[in-house]
Amino acid sequence: LEAFKRFLRKENPWQVVVDVVNNFNSLTSDGRTAEKLISDLEVKGFRVSKWAKDVMGKPQFVTTNGVTYTLGVIKGEEFSDDDRITKKIRAEAKRRGWLTPPAEIAPLLREKISDKEVEAIGLWWLVVMHDPIKDSGGIPHLLNLNSRDDGQWLVTYCDDPDYRWRRGSGFVFLVPQVSAQH
Repeated sequence: LEAFKRFLRKENPWQVVVDVVNNFNSLTSDGRTAEKLISDLEVKGFRVSKWAKDVMGKPQFVTTNGVTYTLGVIKGEEFSDDDRITKKIRAEAKRRGWLTPPAEIAPLLREKISDKEVEAIGLWWLVVMHDPIKDSGGIPHLLNLNSRDDGQWLVTYCDDPDYRWRRGSGFVFLVPQVSAQH
């Protein structure tokens, strides 16, 4: 119903509108290096896992400066338990015309949104669906925002096309800018 209302307003009908929660549907990069992003997160009380640090230290983790990204989230609940797998989630994003986000979105988003705000939109964690980055052991990973008893985390999960995600997952993609028609 919400998608239909957005269509009638000539908006992107498939974008999950999350800007009511800390306006996190838009992020702008600021040129910080991976090392600086990690340091800033930790100074602010966020936890960064060993594997997240490893992945962010790879050459495939690229940062930019002044690039504004519009984000969309596909909720895990949109899929049946058997269909909530990586390759089907990516296929759904492609069907919507959404794009693969850069990995730098994960630490920027972790810094901007609290776990309580993620929970307010009915999710437990957010997975940034960037191109996988292989860790030091050669295993491809995706960065994601996670909540644990010991704090707010930036962690990784293995990127397997058949990996079955939990219902409370949210999958972050880039939404192309739609020009308004008058």
